[in-house]
Amino acid sequence: MPLSNYSKSKHYIQKKLTEKVSISDLNFNTGIMFSHESEFRRSNFFTKTIVEFLAEYQKVKKIKLDVGNISIKRDIGYAEEYVEAIYLLMKKNNKEEYIISSNSLRELSEFIDICLNILEIDYFKEENGEDIKYIDKKNNFNFISSTTSEYRKYDLKGVKGDNSKIINELGWVQTYDLEKISRRMIEYEIKK
Repeated sequence: MPLSNYSKSKHYIQKKLTEKVSISDLNFNTGIMFSHESEFRRSNFFTKTIVEFLAEYQKVKKIKLDVGNISIKRDIGYAEEYVEAIYLLMKKNNKEEYIISSNSLRELSEFIDICLNILEIDYFKEENGEDIKYIDKKNNFNFISSTTSEYRKYDLKGVKGDNSKIINELGWVQTYDLEKISRRMIEYEIKK
């Protein structure tokens, strides 16, 4: 029962592809990929929005970003490594289902904190109930606000994938953690 527009579209496409063909005639490998981030992410995704904003903020100051719930948790991995997992799936060709994930949950606020530390932006947080403000220590300016008015109607609080099957059966190796992903995204954005 997908709730978000993204999950509804994925479900719809999968349903349409499989209803036209007898599944026994095809060799399907299914990979469920949890959030996969990279420096090439489109701007309408949270992580890319944060990275683009902070790279600009570091130069301009006095600009502000309003975001939704940053206390929710995501299972985040690096997209390039997830593509390597897809390759292993296709190469194995064994009609199995695998979960491709980092096998850990991190709050979206942690992603912001990591990026701020990479950029060496000195800040503190003010919390008032569920609302969170990021304040620049140099100019006392509120440059990021997480407010309930920006929360999505449907949002998963945190679902973690179990990647043990793909690790054990296909030898998939994940080397990027959230810090390494964040650094890669920030460095790419600054060079752009």
